[in-house]
Amino acid sequence: MVVQDSGWADLRTPEGCDEAVCVVLGDDAGPDAYRRALALDVDALALVHASPDTIVAITRAAAQGWTMLPTDTARTMASGHETGGALGPALTQEEQGWIEMLAAGTTVHAVARAAGRSERTMFRLLRELYHRMGVSNRMEAVRRIIEESVGKAPRRS
Repeated sequence: MVVQDSGWADLRTPEGCDEAVCVVLGDDAGPDAYRRALALDVDALALVHASPDTIVAITRAAAQGWTMLPTDTARTMASGHETGGALGPALTQEEQGWIEMLAAGTTVHAVARAAGRSERTMFRLLRELYHRMGVSNRMEAVRRIIEESVGKAPRRS
């Protein structure tokens, strides 16, 4: 499935993305564009003006479970320099909300329903989020969020 990106604000998870390969054609290939696309369960992002061969290669890679990124974008995302945060790339507001819900004892099933995603998709998104954060499970993710927020809290004298 290929979806023409007509504006991120209006783009929603395309119907059928749980069963098909979804590739967004957009005009931005930066780290934020990839984060937005992947947060919408899109499997890959290709520049709208890319050659047909490049779009086919990106689609084939996505069908095999891989995401192809421009080298500069991959380096920026891997370095975490765009955010400077200890957790690597910044969490989106939505991702932060998922972690907060899990910290409050909400089940993954309930988090998925609140986010309008399937439970299977939510488990995948959380696994990818934990990997980005450098943790292996929800408890470690919650602990990291708490540690970072405590580190930012003003100290009492």
